[in-house]
Amino acid sequence: MKTHNPLAPTFLTGFVAAVATILVVGCREATPQPRGNADEDFMGDFPGDSTRSDADEPHGCPSGTPLAFPFDPDAKDRAFADLAILQGDTANDPVWYDEWGTFSNAKMHVDLPNCTGATLVDDLVWQVVEAWPNVFALDRSEWVGASSLLSNIPCDNASATTSLAYQRTTIGGQPIYNSQAIRFYLGQDTNGFYLRMLDSFGYLPTAPTALAQTLATCAPSSQTVLEQGVFAATYTFERFVACQVVEEGKYAPQPGDTMVVTAPPRWLWYPDADNTWGLVLVYEGELIVALENAGPLDGTSAACWRVGWTLTFDAVTGKVYWSQAGLDGCIVC
Repeated sequence: MKTHNPLAPTFLTGFVAAVATILVVGCREATPQPRGNADEDFMGDFPGDSTRSDADEPHGCPSGTPLAFPFDPDAKDRAFADLAILQGDTANDPVWYDEWGTFSNAKMHVDLPNCTGATLVDDLVWQVVEAWPNVFALDRSEWVGASSLLSNIPCDNASATTSLAYQRTTIGGQPIYNSQAIRFYLGQDTNGFYLRMLDSFGYLPTAPTALAQTLATCAPSSQTVLEQGVFAATYTFERFVACQVVEEGKYAPQPGDTMVVTAPPRWLWYPDADNTWGLVLVYEGELIVALENAGPLDGTSAACWRVGWTLTFDAVTGKVYWSQAGLDGCIVC
C-alpha cells in the first residue's frame, strides 16, 4: 500500500522533480522542502496583521483547526459503482483512500475518439473527469500541469505511454500546500487512444460550499502567538567530522533568534498524532539563529552561510509540523 507524507519533498516522484535546483556544499546534498509556487516572490517578517492584539484571539477560524473535511458517507459506493461502468472488461482492484475520500489508483478504459491533430489530450481527459464526478471528484480550476512535458500535449504528440501530471494549487478557492498530485495514463488500441488509469498519492475531493466559506474566513494568529509556538519547539541537527555524522543533537531557540515567514499562508491536509486528518493553515518560514548563539552549531547541519532551520508551522497556533536543519538550500559537512 502506498504511504504518503504530506510534507515530504518528493510527492511528485515519478512525475517531475518538484524542487528547484539546490546548492551542494561539502559532501551531502540537501533537498529542501518546496517553498511555494515558482512565481511567488514573498519575504517578510510577518505577513499577517501584526496590529492585532493577543486579546483578539481566538483566530479567524470559527470552528478552530484542524478543520475536518465533511466527506459524503455515500461517496465511496457511488465512486465504485461508476468506476465499474468505466472499467468495462478491464481487470482491476482499485485502491481507495478513506482518509482522503478518493481513489489512489483506478484503472479504466474510456475511449478518447476525438484525439487527433492539435487537439489537446488534456482537454479530452478532463472532459471525461468532469462527466464522471463520482469517480474523480476533481475541479479542473484547482489543478495545474506539473510540467510542460506532462501537460498540454497535442494528440499528434501522444503515444501509448503518454501520461499527464497535475498538482493542486487551491481548495475551495484558497491556496493549498503543494502536496496533492494526480497522474492520468493513456492507452492505445485499434480504436485509438483511451484513458486507462488514474494514479495519486492522495487528494481531497472538491470542497463543499460550506467548507469553502469556512476556509475563506480563517486568518493567521498574531505574530506574538506564532513566535511562542515556534520558539517553544526544539530542532534537531547532526554534527560532522570528515563528512561522518558523529553526533545528533537538539537546539532550543535562544534570545536574539528570529522567526521569518517566507511564503503566504496555505492549507495543508495533515494527520495529528492519532492519525486523525484535518485541514490546517500553515506558514513556511525560517528559524534564524543569532550570531551570538551560533557558536555551538558550527560544523553541524544547521550551519551554512546563515545558521538555522527551514520550517512549516501552523499559522494559527505556531505548532511546528516540519523542520530541516540548514538555510539557503545547503548542508555543510
